[in-house]
Amino acid sequence: MMPQTVSVIVPVYNTEDYLHRCISSISNQTYEMIEILIINDGSTDKCPEICMELAETDSRIVVTHQENCGLSSSRNRGIDMAKGDYIAFVDSDDYILPEMIEKMYSFALEHELDILHCSTKNDIGDGADVDEMEFYERFSTEVHSVSVGTHLEIGYKYVVGGRSATAWAKLYKRSFINDNNLRFPIRVYSEDRAFNAKAYMFAKRIGAVSDAYYVYNDRPGSMIYTSSLDEIENSVATLWKLYHEYDWPTSGYLRAYGAVRLVSSTFYNLKKQGYKVERMCAVVDELISKLNMSSSLASAAEVRAFCEYAEIVGIRGDNASNMLRFIKSLDNFNNMLAWQKRYAEVEKKVNI
Repeated sequence: MMPQTVSVIVPVYNTEDYLHRCISSISNQTYEMIEILIINDGSTDKCPEICMELAETDSRIVVTHQENCGLSSSRNRGIDMAKGDYIAFVDSDDYILPEMIEKMYSFALEHELDILHCSTKNDIGDGADVDEMEFYERFSTEVHSVSVGTHLEIGYKYVVGGRSATAWAKLYKRSFINDNNLRFPIRVYSEDRAFNAKAYMFAKRIGAVSDAYYVYNDRPGSMIYTSSLDEIENSVATLWKLYHEYDWPTSGYLRAYGAVRLVSSTFYNLKKQGYKVERMCAVVDELISKLNMSSSLASAAEVRAFCEYAEIVGIRGDNASNMLRFIKSLDNFNNMLAWQKRYAEVEKKVNI
């Protein structure tokens, strides 16, 4: 048996149409010293049979079956089973490029990183080659040694950042996860962001690579299209509470733009599920009041503070102007409603 230096955890639930592609992309990595931990979370389609068939083709595959407990439970079980120096999470409807583990593991070792993430591509199911796909999230290659002087930059980019909050497209040092008792919260929508909000609180060295090694599959059956309003609101409350646990000197600014991100992601999730604009604004208005976000949102709307935030996260020109208008609209229901109606077309082009 060769040493298993990277554990790849794949939670599976009713993704029979994508599972072969996903696991094949992991089995065919240029770096071979991996274990592939498939956690079948009570699938009711052909996934259990497919998992067992795949295990017969690759001795590095370990399949575990459990009653349906949810994505967080599956990932946590994988963490408990993992033996590798680093852990990667891959969703079973996504796939990774052949050199992902080799390139990222080498970079993580070289820079002694607790967390490393890569750029991602978005597969919208049109049959395009990866080279032709649009970026889902794009990063510059960089390494951060966490200190008082870098808290603000790290907080803006990674803690309240949008899609960089996903668990996939990353390597985590296993000892870092276990030493800090990091696990995914149970029964919380957007559990990735909650996990990472806490992970970045403890991380000492963080890195990113610009190459896109992970391909995300935006499909209608995924959780973003099916989560209930209660689940979405519970997720916002959980994250808002986590943002208050940071004891960095820049925590006030972190909460300000964390509030903006939580509000904007709530709008995004509600739109994905077909809510009408008036109902979306009412839900968000109630959340802001219930969680006492108003003062933080007001701080985020201060031009001087916003300019610093925009510079760090790379928002410029019209994108920055539209985002600032959006933040200012959050001071009351009527302004919020007016912005949503007026800038409906802008929102399709601007990642707020």
